[in-house]
Amino acid sequence: MSISVSIPKEITDYKEKIIFSLSLRELICLISAIVLGTASYAFCTQILDLSSEITGYLVILFSAPLLAVGFIRKDKLPFEKYVAFRMAHFFSQKQFSYATQQNYFDIQSEINERKFCNVQLSRKKTTKRPEADIFFTNQAKRNRKRKQALLNIRAAKKEFKQART
Repeated sequence: MSISVSIPKEITDYKEKIIFSLSLRELICLISAIVLGTASYAFCTQILDLSSEITGYLVILFSAPLLAVGFIRKDKLPFEKYVAFRMAHFFSQKQFSYATQQNYFDIQSEINERKFCNVQLSRKKTTKRPEADIFFTNQAKRNRKRKQALLNIRAAKKEFKQART
């Protein structure tokens, strides 16, 4: 007979269970949803004289937010914080503008000052070829590589024949 204890992988995921493996938050929300549901059922059937079908829908409508607050967690956030973030995103500004700290005229004046101070900006001459010449081949390089490959093949054949005999 062994005693086993479950240890959560992440310490922040641990929630203390009180009754029926429910946390305190879940238990309070469940009890308040039950109380609100019975009170709204009694109010709708006895005072408003609504049918039981409509009353059932109203009870679900009234108690669902309390159950959602108690049980639903999205991205490790409680339901009310998640809804607040979603509402803030929904009603926020959708287009963002980018503004720099420098002005075009400030940059232009810096360039003009450099020119007047006899400081020349270094500019490289552009070439037609990109930086990596190893990717360019001409006919002479191809012939040289082909001859080298043929020599390697002949040498490999000789080694193979010698190893066979």
